[in-house]
Amino acid sequence: MAEPDKRPVTMEELLVSSLAQTDVLAKLLIEKGLIIREEFVQKISEERATYQKTSASKIGLFSSENDTATERTREKKRLLFS
Repeated sequence: MAEPDKRPVTMEELLVSSLAQTDVLAKLLIEKGLIIREEFVQKISEERATYQKTSASKIGLFSSENDTATERTREKKRLLFS
């Protein structure tokens, strides 16, 4: 059995891994007919709105420095789910 990699993982690696896992899970659920794409996208929108309402003041979600990151995230999701 191979020795596990013990190097520190970057935040970017964690985010990419999480995004990939979520994408695969969503695609499998849609392929198997357990959910429809529109239902998934709607639920994500609802959760995002709830999260932003409760967290915006704590972590500065609406600051100008986060606008670019938000746009990049939207573009990635558009590409993944188109």
